[in-house]
Amino acid sequence: MSGLLRNYFFKFLGLVCFVWTWLLDLWLVLKPCRFSVISLVFGFVFFGIAPQGIDILRAMMETGRGNMLSFLLFYSCIWLWALSIWYWARHMLRFEKIYNNATATQNKARAMKMVEEVPRALGALAFWSLWFAVIKSGAKYPDDVQIELAIDPDWFAYIYFYSGIIFYIFVKIRRLLFGKKFQLLGSEQLHQEFINKFTQMPTIAKVFAEVLVVVSLLAFIWTTMDPVGAASLGTSNLLLIAAANWVFIGSIMVFYSEKYRVPIFLILLVLAFVFSAWNDNHIMRTRGELVTDTRSNIDTHFTKWLAPRLQQWQQNPANQGVAYPLFLVAAEGGGIRAAYWTATVLGAFQDANNQFSDHVYLMSGVSGGSLGIATYTAMLKANNEKANVSDECLQAGRFSYQACAHAFLQNDFLAPPAGRMLYGDLLQRFIPFPVASFDRAAAIEKAWESSWERVTGTDYFDQPFLDLYAKENKAASTNLPVMFLNGTWVEKGFRTVTSNVQIGEKFQTVKDLHRVTKKKIRLSTAIHNSARFTYVSPAATVKDAKDEVWGHVVDGGYFENSGTVTLAEAFHTIKASSGSDWSKIRPVVLMITNDPHQDDAMETDSTPLANEVMSPLNAMLNTRNGRGSLARAQMKEYLGSQGVFKEIGLQHVTGPVPLGWMLSHAAMNTMDTRMKCYIEELKDSDPLKISAGQQCNSGE
Repeated sequence: MSGLLRNYFFKFLGLVCFVWTWLLDLWLVLKPCRFSVISLVFGFVFFGIAPQGIDILRAMMETGRGNMLSFLLFYSCIWLWALSIWYWARHMLRFEKIYNNATATQNKARAMKMVEEVPRALGALAFWSLWFAVIKSGAKYPDDVQIELAIDPDWFAYIYFYSGIIFYIFVKIRRLLFGKKFQLLGSEQLHQEFINKFTQMPTIAKVFAEVLVVVSLLAFIWTTMDPVGAASLGTSNLLLIAAANWVFIGSIMVFYSEKYRVPIFLILLVLAFVFSAWNDNHIMRTRGELVTDTRSNIDTHFTKWLAPRLQQWQQNPANQGVAYPLFLVAAEGGGIRAAYWTATVLGAFQDANNQFSDHVYLMSGVSGGSLGIATYTAMLKANNEKANVSDECLQAGRFSYQACAHAFLQNDFLAPPAGRMLYGDLLQRFIPFPVASFDRAAAIEKAWESSWERVTGTDYFDQPFLDLYAKENKAASTNLPVMFLNGTWVEKGFRTVTSNVQIGEKFQTVKDLHRVTKKKIRLSTAIHNSARFTYVSPAATVKDAKDEVWGHVVDGGYFENSGTVTLAEAFHTIKASSGSDWSKIRPVVLMITNDPHQDDAMETDSTPLANEVMSPLNAMLNTRNGRGSLARAQMKEYLGSQGVFKEIGLQHVTGPVPLGWMLSHAAMNTMDTRMKCYIEELKDSDPLKISAGQQCNSGE
């Protein structure tokens, strides 16, 4: 018995040794092809795991977004990506020194076989990663989300799966198809075809390299000169083109690094670090000097705002004994999901009762929530001024706020900054002086400006923030709510706000960007200063009135993601300024949240994995959520029995609601469906009669 166990033990040990040596051989082959591998992993993570990437694929299959032309363009980009992964992995292994290192193992025959097969497998995996991603993207269409598809997800998936097989077979037998010029030499012949420099590559390799260079230059020029126009290619195609180009560029750097034993990548990292002292190209955009600050203090502004409304309310016999509904809105951050949901909630309430805006005094937004409240405010002005809006904003011949928000926010706002980030802004890191036209922050702001102008025929997003509240048209300005767009001051950790009123003494550790800069700040830039999403958008470099760097501003969610802290300070200010009139008011706080898992926040399971390493990081990341929960709890306490705290969220939705800067119709339909529930929940479908119930949030 002991002899049998010993035999099993040695067999198992032999298997372990075999697997270990096989993995070592594979590592030696993959190491020089690292950029092919990195590109493949990047594509798989973005399209197959990241919710935003999955939603982009989902959008490509939907009617109105996807069509045969867009599919063929995307399919062509996948082929370009797969060919680049395979071709440059193959050629990296044809350099004599690299080949010798890759096959310097005890089992040389196996290593030589890997040299031949691994590049082919990597190229095929490009298609299979998309196959996996499409299966995931088409798997989450709940019954209550009705979307018309232009392309069936199963058909989409089959194409990519079988394309991977076809690709592998094609690169394996192309000698039989096209002759010796396209032959990938067998392992027994490799020693005859070694190359020691790129100029020795065959003509077809040089042509392929030239094609990639031309494509890269065209993409660079287009995304630099016209990032909004380049976005017509779509985020997915821009990413695949960039991935194909960087496999080529990275492979060149690997080759010269190996050949001359020069740490090229380390040198580039050092240069990027050193040049960062001089090449900051993310200066906050402004539109000239703010000669005089004519904004009212918030307490004075509220007193003037409330008096005529309260008088008009009390003069209506139907309102005898009924307190005046005063709405204060806090809009949580969350990228385009937050923007669309916030604009949908406010737009649907406005469509349900066109007097709703007369009762909304103040809105505090963070990140995408800031884009949502700014969209609602700009729509109010566009409708009040009878702007020549597109038909997308009309329903049954009348202006529809919800439809207009949908038309504005359905665009791909990820492509413009992504295009700049992958080309111009990446190159900027290695240039010792700033190039403003490489700034990816400006790209997303221009995308908002362009989309808004297309839908409404106005340029509000390109004009100064304070121009929304211009006094030339008093009828338009009186119905516009006060906005607080919250950012985070990097150097101090304080909040920053952009607002149409001056903040009072009850606002603690907060900086007013209009006071700091004494500049006119575009509406799009004011929104972006609150929504500088991690790494997608860079920190804004803010200069003061003397044109000296004051500091840097990032997403307001770093401090607190709900906007409730600012709202609470504003609440105390206006309550104190209203005096005895406060007893005639029914304050209603609309807390617009968008995290579908928010109810689970108190049920988080702890994990023992890498506890000592991860606990400090997790604590810092989760503190902002804890601060937001505390602010909401305090806000409920401040309201007391006199007021209403109504959370309007996406808890327990079953459809896709990704975090990012682009939404599929399925994601928008998911939120539209939830909004119908809230409208049905209202008494007489009137938002002015809102109660604190949580029926729609319960998931029942």
